[in-house]
Amino acid sequence: MTGIPGLACAVKGIRYQEEAENGDGFSDLILDSFNTETAGILELKRVTELADCYDAALDATKQINIKDYASRFVSLRYKKVYGIGIGFAKKSCEMVSLGNLVEKNSWCSSQMLRGHF
Repeated sequence: MTGIPGLACAVKGIRYQEEAENGDGFSDLILDSFNTETAGILELKRVTELADCYDAALDATKQINIKDYASRFVSLRYKKVYGIGIGFAKKSCEMVSLGNLVEKNSWCSSQMLRGHF
């Protein structure tokens, strides 16, 4: 069920997929362009304590790597595939980005970027 996010993405020419089969599992959210240029893989982890949000975001990025969610997009020759882990509690979240997984060739060793929202 995509609802408002799916409609908003469609207006901008972006495909929105929930629980999409990728690699060795199902990623929470996929946003990708119809022209095989750019894709975003978002993995979300909910925790009860705000202090645990960053660790949850890190766990989410580890899952993106371990389950090889980017492989489908890499094999389709996407130029940019971003992996983003989000840990959230209540109305706050921490995000960790793996960056462009295509440029890194080995997404397991990518440098992570952190953000708090």
